[in-house]
Formats: sequence, structure tokens, C-alpha cells
Amino acid sequence: MTIPLPRLDDKSYAELLDSSLKLIPSLYPDWTNFNESDPGVTLVEMFAWLTEMLLYRLDQIPPGNYVPILKLIDPTGSIPAELQSPSRHDPKRVQDVLDSTLSQAILKLRTRYRAITTDDYEWLLLNEWQASQEARRLGISLWRVYCVPLRDLTTRKTAEVEAKAHISVVLIAHQEGSGEIITGNKPGSDLIAAVSKFLEPRRLLTTQLHVVLPRPIPINLSLTIKATSRPRDLAVFQTEIVRAVASMFHPLTGGKDQRGWPLGRAVYHSEVYALADRLPGVASVTITDLTSSTAERSLVAEGKPVGIRLLPDEYPVVAVTIEGVTS
Repeated sequence: MTIPLPRLDDKSYAELLDSSLKLIPSLYPDWTNFNESDPGVTLVEMFAWLTEMLLYRLDQIPPGNYVPILKLIDPTGSIPAELQSPSRHDPKRVQDVLDSTLSQAILKLRTRYRAITTDDYEWLLLNEWQASQEARRLGISLWRVYCVPLRDLTTRKTAEVEAKAHISVVLIAHQEGSGEIITGNKPGSDLIAAVSKFLEPRRLLTTQLHVVLPRPIPINLSLTIKATSRPRDLAVFQTEIVRAVASMFHPLTGGKDQRGWPLGRAVYHSEVYALADRLPGVASVTITDLTSSTAERSLVAEGKPVGIRLLPDEYPVVAVTIEGVTS
């Protein structure tokens, strides 16, 4: 049920004049002549007429006044000529165009356009941009989009600290016909430029937007395996273990739900051990090495290494080495 609009033009000239004359005795007791010939009454009549005219105008919204409202609702939409210059067109035609344009604008309000929440950014890119002509021209498909608030992920230095009013959008994409993830942050790249252009009119005015690609982080993992029994084919047994461990950390098919290893999620020893419990033929594993290229990424608890830390736009590329198999 819609809220009824108030009627602002609810006083006639006679009502305004009558209420004004009735106030005079209480405000000015010495004023006793209320005939039309009295100059004071003439002034009251003039102000009542002006007030009645202002109330009438206040209750009317000229078609031209709808133009800034329509631009606010739909910044990319075009304004019909009938509304830009209503005095040059037939009033009935202007009203018909106004009704039609307002209806279309209200319908657009029910669709997502502005990117306000992190979910808005992700939804707009996966649904609107992905279906756009620009995406088809580039031949790029988005697998997943991560929106990271309060971060500038354009450099390693800025990614580590909180940045107010900043939002970074990380694109996990691939070129059509290729299963490889597009990586490498190049400000002039076609994909980053196209997505930035798409989001620019949709972002909030004060939001600093950064569009980046994910960064692969090489991680070395060395294991010794204790099998439940002696494998029939040692090479096949080791290959299956390496494939299972690498698959768990894949950004598209990894993770517990097999929907992709979340960007920025650390790699812990405990997750490797948990995976080993699910592998057929494996009794236990021992991690002899879990390192990355930089020592500051190591997570330590009680003096012992427990994992590798990643930044919000990074994903692990785990190289597995099996140093030995016993039974």
C-alpha cells in the first residue's frame, strides 16, 4: 500500500483572508476598522492572495523539476526532449512522457546498479559485466570475484595496512579456451581497465576503488608418508597424493567445499594432516618442510612453524615433494 501524498494547496483565498482578519483583534486591539476601504485590510487581502498563489505553486511539480530526480535515479539514462523543454510541447504529450519515464525509472530502482556493499560489487561483476559486450569482446570469463573492504591491494606495502574508504576488487578470471587464471597486476591491462570503467559510475562518490588480479604465491611442501600397506605401484601412489594435496589448495576446485581455496587464507600444517586422514592407503604423514620464498610469511606458535600467511589477494601454488614412503 502506497503512502498518500499530502495536499499542500488546502487553503482558499477566502479561508486565508478570514483567518487573518480574525487574528487582528488579539494581535492589535486598537485596530477596529475591518472594512475593505481600510488600507490595512487591503494589505491583508494582498498577502492572502499571494499566499494562496504560493500554496498552489507549492503543490505543483512542473515536469522540468523531475529532470534532476530522473538523473539521480538513472545517471546513464537519457532525458526525453519533452521533459527538457516542456513549454515547447503539448501539455498532454508532456504528461504522457513524464508518466512513462517515471514508471521506467521506478522499475530501474528495483535492479542493482550502485555498488555499495561487497556483495553488490561481486554480484554486478558476475552478472552484469560478465554478460556485457565488453566481456565478450575481451573473451574473458570471471570464475569468482572477491571484494576486500578497507584495503588497497595494488601493492604489497599498502595491502598490509587498513585503508579507510578504499575497496579492492580481486578478479579470478581466465581467457576463453584456457583454463589458466589470469595473474599479474598491470594498470594498463584491458581487463583491469574494462572492469574499472564499468564500476566507476556505480561506486559511491567517496570510495577509492582498486581492481586487481590475484597473485600466486609459490609454497614448497615436503612430506614423508606412512602407508597402511606396501603400495603395489609406488609411483602411482605418490602421484595420487601429490595431486590430492595440490587440488586442495587450488583457487577454483580446492577448499573443504571444493569451490576454491579462499583468497588470502593461510596454509596450515593441520589442514595437510586433516587431508591425509581422508586419503586411501595413507596411515599418517609428516611434514618435513612448509616454506615460501620469504621468511616473514611463516606463522609460528610456541616457537614452532604452523603455516604460511597470505595477503587478501594471494593464493597458494603448492609444490609437493614426497621424500619417502614407509609402511
